[in-house]
Order: sequence, then structure tokens, then C-alpha cells
Amino acid sequence: MERTTISTDLLIQKLTDNELVAIIKYQSLWAMLERQPDDKTALRYMTQKQLIIAKSWADSIEMFVTSDINSINKKRTRQKKSYEKQRVVENSDAANKGTVINRINVKKNNKKEILQQFEIWWAEYPNKKSKQDAQRIFEKLLTAQRVSFDELLAGAKAYAEHCRQEKTDPHYIKHPSTWLNQGCWADEYALSNHANDDDFYRRLEALQ
Repeated sequence: MERTTISTDLLIQKLTDNELVAIIKYQSLWAMLERQPDDKTALRYMTQKQLIIAKSWADSIEMFVTSDINSINKKRTRQKKSYEKQRVVENSDAANKGTVINRINVKKNNKKEILQQFEIWWAEYPNKKSKQDAQRIFEKLLTAQRVSFDELLAGAKAYAEHCRQEKTDPHYIKHPSTWLNQGCWADEYALSNHANDDDFYRRLEALQ
């Protein structure tokens, strides 16, 4: 409780020092408890004689303390509202900051996943040239959701198998960046399950 001053009404009375001390003690205790103290509590801080003196001035003390308490409570209310308003602002700022951080983390996680997917795709693609260019286009395609990773991987495997079966000259195998830019993952290739099957050719020759 904030410091309580003595009522002017009491000061103008012809009080002795002992009476003034008793009243100040009782008033301070009343203000601290924010209610009139019971005798047992009061006697912990003052003598029986002081308590009797103070209670004889109870009406004047109550009037002053009540006004004092009301003033303090109003101040507390203003401080509480100011504190709550500040907390709302801080929470809002924290929430906005958290949203930004989450977006950054999601973006980082997505990029990390795309890089991992690119390495898998790169291992399947039959031409290992201009890796950085291919990676840049690969990331762009997946980030823009123009195509799925599964489609790119399946397309790369199909193209690699096509080149193997056709024994395509390495010089004529498309650069990875070209293949990606041209959307070649959607191309269809006529693949044979027996193109390099020695047993198949032996059986074919036996029929001739």
C-alpha cells in the first residue's frame, strides 16, 4: 500500500503527540489492509491505550482512508489497463514475428527437401552436365508446383531407359536443364522389355 497521509480534519484538532501517533498507526494499518483492522490485528502494532484512542476517531479515519483507497484503486486500474494494452501489443508483435519465423522455417524446410529430391533425380538422369543450371530450374518447377517430384523422377527414369535401349550417342542426350525447360517429363517413350536381353536374341535367331 502506498504511504498514507494524515487527514487535515484530524490535524486541526488539538491532539496530543500520543493521540496523533495512535491515529497514524491505526490509519496506516487500515490503509494497508484496505479495511478497518480488527482489535487482534491492531494490537500487534499498537498498545491497548493507542487502540482505544484511535477507534474514538474511527469515523474521521474511515472517511479519509476510503478516499485514499479509492484514489489508489483508480490508479491501479489505469496501470492495469495500460499493462494489458501493452501485453496485447507485445503478444501481437510476438505472433506476427512467430508467423514470419514459421514461414521462413517452412521455406527452409521446403528448399532442403527439394535439394534432396534433386539429388535423387540427378542420379537417375542420363546426362550429368550443367548441374547448377538443372538444379535452379528443378527448384523453380517444384516451388511453382508446375510438376510433382514423382513426375520428374518417373520421366527421368523413362528417358534414361529410352536412351539406354536406343544406345543414344551421349552427345545427343539432352542436357538436364534443356529436358526440364522443355517439359520432357511428359514425353512418352516406346520401351522394350527385351531390347538388351541376350536370351531374347538367341531365341529369335533360333527361329530363323
